[in-house]
Amino acid sequence: MKGNNYRLIVDIRYYSQTIFIKYILTHSEYDKKRWKDDPYF
Repeated sequence: MKGNNYRLIVDIRYYSQTIFIKYILTHSEYDKKRWKDDPYF
């Protein structure tokens, strides 16, 4: 996304053919891995 400056984390539900966008993060935010501690993840 945007010149490979962002990371997109999604939840794909194949049975209902639905994609949920969970996070749009910069590379530095993604590398901190705080998003993994979110109960929504």
